[in-house]
Amino acid sequence: MMKKLIASGLAAALFAGFSGALAAENLEAPSLIYNNVAISGDTADSTPFISDDRTMLPFRYLLDQIGAAVDYDEETRIVKAEKDGVSIEFSLDDTYIDITKDGETERVVQDTPNVIQDDRVFVPIRFMSEAFGLNVGWDAYERTAIIVDMQKYASELLEASPKLKQYMEIASEIPDNYTETISMTFDFSLDDSS
Repeated sequence: MMKKLIASGLAAALFAGFSGALAAENLEAPSLIYNNVAISGDTADSTPFISDDRTMLPFRYLLDQIGAAVDYDEETRIVKAEKDGVSIEFSLDDTYIDITKDGETERVVQDTPNVIQDDRVFVPIRFMSEAFGLNVGWDAYERTAIIVDMQKYASELLEASPKLKQYMEIASEIPDNYTETISMTFDFSLDDSS
């Protein structure tokens, strides 16, 4: 219960925190942030774009960025990718993907087809990311897709914060019907004249 609460809070804080985090200029091509790291569209072999209100990025680049192992068969035009026990398989020519998790396969239809442009196959960022269980947000002002792997992010946070890890272990032993009030005080000054 407490882990879900913290994970939800982290996701909300990440999505809210990014709204003003980037430069105020309105970029021509959409940007991508993965687990608090800005991924430059210039590093992709093609520039991301928006099609039918969906942010599109070359499939191999996107899947590599989120840590998926990617295999592509040129002859059949079938992509296979695996990350953290979840595998996906799709044909570049179809609008569905097969998602396999815990031995169960589900066929899911994309709401936007893949797009071939400049000899690259572009896939919708949200659809592919969510297929692996990642959280995806969109900052319309900054034209930025924000992808968060909450499991990885929470693990990194707990690893970097031993006291938080200790609190989580204690909190996991507290019954759900138990309530507690925590009070904290923060003092800060916006006066920079000193």
